[in-house]
Amino acid sequence: MGGYAAIRLANAVAADGVFALSPQWSINPRRAQWEKRWSQDAHRIDWIDAIDGPLKCNARPVLIYDPRMKLDVEHVTRIAAETVSLRIPVPYSGHPSSTFLGEISLLRPILEAVLEDRCDPKSIREAIRDRRSSSSVYLGALAEQQSHLRRRTSLSLARAAHAAKPESLLGMLSLARILARTNHYEEALALHRDIAIRTERMPLYLVPFADDLWLAGQRDEAISIGYEVVRTLPDAAHLRTWLAAMLAKSDAMPAAIEQQAVAVALTPGNRRYRRRLYAYRVERWKGWARRLVNLPGFASAPNRLRPIIKDHKKSIHAD
Repeated sequence: MGGYAAIRLANAVAADGVFALSPQWSINPRRAQWEKRWSQDAHRIDWIDAIDGPLKCNARPVLIYDPRMKLDVEHVTRIAAETVSLRIPVPYSGHPSSTFLGEISLLRPILEAVLEDRCDPKSIREAIRDRRSSSSVYLGALAEQQSHLRRRTSLSLARAAHAAKPESLLGMLSLARILARTNHYEEALALHRDIAIRTERMPLYLVPFADDLWLAGQRDEAISIGYEVVRTLPDAAHLRTWLAAMLAKSDAMPAAIEQQAVAVALTPGNRRYRRRLYAYRVERWKGWARRLVNLPGFASAPNRLRPIIKDHKKSIHAD
């Protein structure tokens, strides 16, 4: 949340300029109920009203963001509503836009222009248009935004992204994702394995690897990587929920419940996680019920089995 701090603390340090890339207005759950991307962090923070209240920034912030990311647009709109700002939308720059600007060597020139009070949005947009075709971030984001009806276009753009910067991990990742979506699983998984080696199995890249393994039908390896991810980042509730979903789809309901219960314990206030845990418990009970119905002699012994079913129903709430 560098942009958040830059804008909100600018007056405290008497800043002459503020350069905020994909900034957040707030992720305080009481103020930005619509922002769910950093839910666990948001609930962990002890919010200070004097800082997180209405914006007061004497320096006019320069806000660069991707207008195709709806939540980023919402943040920028609210920032501009509270303090005079210069907005520069950069389509397909992703979140954060700094990666894209750095890749096309414009991050430093724009920062210098902001500090010297000579920031010209028109010149910046022209420079971006001149350079974006060489950016793996831009081409990759453009590829992933294509409709499922434009699969060839999507794949062509993803290959162009990788060709533009062959060593770019983001370009490799975009291509791998598009290859998986277009059923080129062998090539997609080969790229994922290469990324995993290059990043020393960084969880950020292992998650999409597992997702594409799942699409390719290699569910056991996908789940194995899922467990590797949560071992590396044991306190990330969203990753526990992600793994639980895979386990549930594999009919490994006890394991799914175990992972989802950890997610709930990590974020007690997250109602969505609680509802999902309850749903998994209900599904487990339904599985038990189906197996009981199929037992020999079930139809002739309803009175004997009724207490067992009652106990199983109680266990849904007791887990």
